[in-house]
Order: sequence, then C-alpha cells, then structure tokens
Amino acid sequence: MLALLGVPLGSVDARQTADDPFPAGQPTPRDADGAAQAGDDAITHDNRPQGIGGPELGPVPAFVAGSDGLALNFATHRVFATRYDPHVEGSVEVAIPDQCAKFAALGQSSTLRQFNCPAGYSLGLDYRVVVTRASGQSLTIPVKDVGPWNVDDNYWAGPNSPRPRRMFTDLPVGMPEAQAAFQNGYNTKANCTELDATTATDKTAGTDQFGRCVLNPAGIDLSTAAAAQLGMGNEFVTVTFLWERLQPLVVAMASQDDPGGPARLGVINSCGAAYVKDGGLGEPFQQQLNCGDGLAVTLGGNRMGVMNSCGALYVKEGALNTPFHQQLNCGDGRQVVLSSGRRVGVINGCGAAYVKEGELTAPFQQQTACGDSQTLDVSTRRVAVINGCGALYVKEPGVGSDFQLQMPCGDAVAVAVSANRLGVVSGCGAFSVKEGPLSGTFQQQTGCYDTRAIAVTETRIGVINGCGALYVKDGALGGPFHHLLNCNDGVAIQLSSNRVAVINGCGAAYVKEGDVTGPFQQQLNCGDAAFVTVAG
Repeated sequence: MLALLGVPLGSVDARQTADDPFPAGQPTPRDADGAAQAGDDAITHDNRPQGIGGPELGPVPAFVAGSDGLALNFATHRVFATRYDPHVEGSVEVAIPDQCAKFAALGQSSTLRQFNCPAGYSLGLDYRVVVTRASGQSLTIPVKDVGPWNVDDNYWAGPNSPRPRRMFTDLPVGMPEAQAAFQNGYNTKANCTELDATTATDKTAGTDQFGRCVLNPAGIDLSTAAAAQLGMGNEFVTVTFLWERLQPLVVAMASQDDPGGPARLGVINSCGAAYVKDGGLGEPFQQQLNCGDGLAVTLGGNRMGVMNSCGALYVKEGALNTPFHQQLNCGDGRQVVLSSGRRVGVINGCGAAYVKEGELTAPFQQQTACGDSQTLDVSTRRVAVINGCGALYVKEPGVGSDFQLQMPCGDAVAVAVSANRLGVVSGCGAFSVKEGPLSGTFQQQTGCYDTRAIAVTETRIGVINGCGALYVKDGALGGPFHHLLNCNDGVAIQLSSNRVAVINGCGAAYVKEGDVTGPFQQQLNCGDAAFVTVAG
C-alpha cells in the first residue's frame, strides 16, 4: 500500500481561517430584493442564451466553453452568476453551492469530517474557478463561501467524480438545481419560505434544498469586488472548476496485449455493484462488490482490479473467487490499471503515479510526484503518464527506465497503450496512434473535437467520435474503420484482442466476440450499465 511509501493523501498543511465564524451558515443569497432583481435580469432578452424559459436549456458541452483549453481538462459549464457581499469587505471570492468544497478550500478539515464530506475533498486540490464572460474577459477566483441557494448541489460533478453530486442527482450534469427550480418549477412546494427558511409565503414555486422560494437561476455567486474586476452584473458566464478534473475521455483500464490471456468481462451496474464473468459471453456473472461499492473494475491477464466506494484499490490474481489484495487505502485511490504482463499501476490520492511489477505484494516504484498525474496506463513493456501540465510521457521497457516526452504541456487529454502501440487524444480533441518505436510518427485517426472515447490493442483501434458514433478498425493503423453504432448511441468502449464491449445510448452493455463486424450480445439492460471492460 502506498501509505507505507510516505505519500499521504492530501499532503498539504491545513489552512484554518476565521473569516467565516459560521462555516455551515446560511448560503447566499442573503438579500431578497437583490435576489429578485437577479431573477428579472435572468429573463430579459438581452441577458439570456438561447432557450431560457424552457426545459431545453442545459449544460454546455465542455469543449465549447472555457478559455485557453481549460475546458478540455476541467469541468466547465455555462451558468447564471449573481453577486453578494462577502464576510470580509473587498474580498475577491466566489460562493458555490457546495459546502464541502468551501470547507476544503478554507482548510477546515475538522468541519469536513463533521459534515461527512466524501474523501475526495482533499485539502490539496485547487479550489478556484475561472469565470469567463461572453466577451472573453476572465478571472480566476478562489472559493470562500457557499451558495447560491443550496449547500449540497455540486452540479458540475460527473458520474465518475471522486466527489459525486450529493443531491438532485436526477438533474443533468451542469444544471444547477436553482436553475431547474426557477425555470421549470423543479422541487416545487406550496407555501415556500422566504430567504430565512422559516417565514412561509403564499407562493407555490420551485424551491432550494431548504424549501426557500428560488428567485433566480444562479449557479455561482461572485463577491462584489470580483464582479467589479470583471465589470459584470447578473449574467450568464462560463465557469471552469479547477479541482474537478475531467475523467480521461477513455478508460483504457486494461491494455490487452496478450492474446493468450483468459477471456473475461467485467461490468459495474446501475446500483454500483461490480460483476465479472469468466469464459464465454453466455456464462453467468460472479459478484465482486456490492451495490454502491463499485467505482471501477479493470482486467489484465489473470488479474482483476477494483476501486471501491471509499476510494480504496484492490487487486486479485487467479480465480474470480480468490481474495483481493489491498493496494491503496480508503481515500487514496484515483485510478488502477493492469497489464497482462503482471504490472499494476495506480494514481494515489495526492496525484502521484506508482507502478509495480511481479507479485501483488511487491513494492511500488514511484513514477511522478504528487499532483503530477492526470491519468496513467501500462502495458507489458510501457508506462504512459499524462502529467499535471498535460504533457504525455512514456517509458519502456522497464518500470525504472527514463520517460520520453511524446506531447508537450497542454496537448494531451487521454492515453491508451499496448506493447507496441500508443494512442493519445490531443488538447484539441483529435485522436492519433503510433506503432513501433516511441520515436515514430503518430497517425491521426479523428479530427479536432471529434473524439469522445478511445481504446487501443495490438491489433485493434476503437473510437467514439464527436457525434457519439462507434467505429472500430482491425489491423493496420491506416486501415478502414467499421461503423458499429450510430450517432448518439456510443457512450463507452473497451477492446481486447478478440472482443468489443460498448455501453450504448440507453445505458445497456453489449459485447461481441470474434470478427468486429459480427453481432453484439447484450449483457446488461438499458439504464443498468455504468462501466464495462473486457479481456481475452
């Protein structure tokens, strides 16, 4: 376990503060007249994006918004911004509807525990937002308060976030609850209350988590000084959340570069239980983790790795009913990857990458420092890391070999490796693959902004493109793709030497075996597939 290596979770000094004597106090807004005026501003024609007033308004795709490519790496959404007077006059800060982010940003570790905040709220994360106006003017601002409206509505968190959305999980990612309440009457209650949460009104309207009548659709509050620096009033802005790094476009969790390995299929279903089957696609699944306890499952050779709900990583070897060996403690696991060559790679809670080779009880070898790993993949002879600045480094053949730079800072979003192939998604969203030496040339597979997910094996390449269509090619890098799913029907892909696994647009899992043009066999029903991986 990496805790023995002296790299504890969130190795940053706690920064206690007395700025807010009531750390769990009333969220913004705190002025009824100002909140109502903001609601009027939100529905004026000149201040609204296309679609306000109807259910069609939703989160903006990450690759559309943001500045300087940040939106390709961090959760980015367009939301309505209002203003508030902070506890410290003149402070440049923001309030967001997530009390746990506020506590972590202020270094209040005891308060994090008091309010049962998830382990993902490490004190070492960058709790700032980049607020960008339609004019392009932007400002990076620290989080110091909570609101508007809610305190448990981290609407920017995606389904695989280590800080999952705690309330209103039926809303789309990127949709603040206050916006849904104001626009569409979400969470409507009769006699909703004033801002004090106790004085009843005669209104029936959309409410926040405290039953207060929502008067505007705000998803972020800027302090008066922060708004003044941007020269803005109440308006829609693009917000990038710098602690909410996007999951890689691909989860190439198992680089299946050993065609002779066992044939396995792993899934996580809608309740969060992990199952794996051994052998043919018609064989029964064997449960590995209970409902609510499975965040990821990965296969490699004769091994299976899982990340459970507390963020601990476990790997087992051999039969599916053998015991797991713990690799990282609760709260200390971000990613686990396996190769068929008996390698285990992990990214721990502080963002450092480690790889071990051989027995599961063998020691890990550190690959990057804390905060310097966005994603990791391993194969029988390669270790690939996208570091903290977005540069791609790959080493071969040994775990202790030197890294070789493959893409500079800011130009790598996702990576997948096999023994002899290296696939990468660039900063603009284009997918390229090289074969052979690391000094070789990449061959582009998709254009900019045309990649949602990738998978790479020694003989196959898979991609879900920008419209959500699935394509797989077999053989040479320059060969033709086979169109397997139409636009909007591809959510996730995994490949092995003989299998293609997908989650489709309705959330069902399908796998095919043999020829890539053959028929799929359904494994999970619509709405029941959260994760899928294959081996063999």
